[in-house]
Amino acid sequence: MVAEVEGEFYEVGSSRKVAAKLSLLAFEELELCVAGERRAYQKARYVVEPPLGTLPRVVHFKEDDGDCRFETSDTAGFRELERNLSSGKLWSGVAWLEGHWKGTVASVVLLAFFCFGFFQWGLPALAKKVAHDMPQSWRVSMTDQSIASMKRFDYIAESELSSEEQLRVQDIFSDALALAGLQNSEYDYELRLFAGKAIGANAFAFPSGLVVATDEFVQLCETDEQIKAVFLHELAHVEEQHGIRGLVQRGGVFIVFSILVGDASSVISLAEGIPAMVMNSQYSQRFEMESDTFAAELLQESGIGAEAMEEILILLHKDVPDLPVATFLSTHPSLQERVDNLREIQAGE
Repeated sequence: MVAEVEGEFYEVGSSRKVAAKLSLLAFEELELCVAGERRAYQKARYVVEPPLGTLPRVVHFKEDDGDCRFETSDTAGFRELERNLSSGKLWSGVAWLEGHWKGTVASVVLLAFFCFGFFQWGLPALAKKVAHDMPQSWRVSMTDQSIASMKRFDYIAESELSSEEQLRVQDIFSDALALAGLQNSEYDYELRLFAGKAIGANAFAFPSGLVVATDEFVQLCETDEQIKAVFLHELAHVEEQHGIRGLVQRGGVFIVFSILVGDASSVISLAEGIPAMVMNSQYSQRFEMESDTFAAELLQESGIGAEAMEEILILLHKDVPDLPVATFLSTHPSLQERVDNLREIQAGE
């Protein structure tokens, strides 16, 4: 027998405490002595709760009909016993950190650096890998379900543009594909036109390669080049799989913040939700800037000029206030940021 501590024992399903002794045997086997009866528990049949300040130490023992427990206020004696357990070194290290503020501060700083690195590089790299390795059949299925849902909830309806107008827009889309060199891409590129009942003037892309443009968007554009600029922007979203990457990154942010906070109360949930929203907004804004840059550079190289992208952005934002607070949590960068980025590309910077 290596060590022994005294405490109280609670039988399975009972709140009545009984004086008991806990001893450590060879091979990390624990022995309980309760009312003259000795019970031995191998390592797999007990769980030692981690230390928490000056609270009593607790060990749970597994029985066929449930768990019983041993508690002791002799924390010093239990610490001596625990030194011979494989988990003891871990918990003693944790206890040391709790008792030394410098160690605690160092741990918090290291955790902050780890989280920063994970959110900045680790999670985006993982999301990109997952998105590009996803089978195309899955992307097509997700796209079909999304379109069906949008129709069911009356967000979109069949296009009311004339056949000639629809053919003209389809030709512009084909030109955009050729300009981007994506005629033989792995994605199933297709343009569909809808009346944007609830979404108005808009264009967006799905992971499968489907690009949707609304009648209102086509009517808003003043030139074919403006339509082509937006199509190039949406093609970039597909090529970089921003949609799937965004889903993975949002899930990763939620999981990490949930682990860090570990509390479901309303106040804590709000404290957890705001940073998560900000982080996901930054990811989304980064995707939008990447797509803007992709489109603008191709427009510059082709001789059309990135002015077309700037013009359509201004038209799309003419009735939308560019508020700093809203932009901070928005999925898109502010209009000024996007215009500044386009002008830098036009200037060759």
